[in-house]
Amino acid sequence: MANPKDAMEKVATGIGAMRKVLQQLIAPELQEHSAILRQHAEALNGIVTVLKEHSILLNRHNERLASIDGRLEGMDGRLEGIDGRLVSLESHVGSVEVRLASMESRLEARFASIETRLVSMDDRFGRIEGLLIQSLELRERMARIEGRVSALEGQN
Repeated sequence: MANPKDAMEKVATGIGAMRKVLQQLIAPELQEHSAILRQHAEALNGIVTVLKEHSILLNRHNERLASIDGRLEGMDGRLEGIDGRLVSLESHVGSVEVRLASMESRLEARFASIETRLVSMDDRFGRIEGLLIQSLELRERMARIEGRVSALEGQN
């Protein structure tokens, strides 16, 4: 009858030999996959960096838009004040009509200024829309890369 200790040593030796053979067969492939995973990680880090930069830009645009919105609200308040003055000026006669004509031309200039600012805001919104589209495209690219990484991990 065989000694259980000798049998265990033979099994351990066989397992050790199998382990060495498997390591020799699998090690190059694992190194190749590791290199690919490192490249993917670097690409993903680059994408994350770009997304962070876009996020910073979007925050800046949001701050600018908030500032513009505040200025527009201030202009609305000023315009309401001018409307109130116009009503009181209508009760005057003679020289008041000259003043009304003057105020009217000033209002037209302000409206033109507001219109110019609104056109500028429209341009900014267009640029922000472009940035959002770029951000969505980057997200799609990132999703494709993550899919590839998941597929590679699935193969392992």
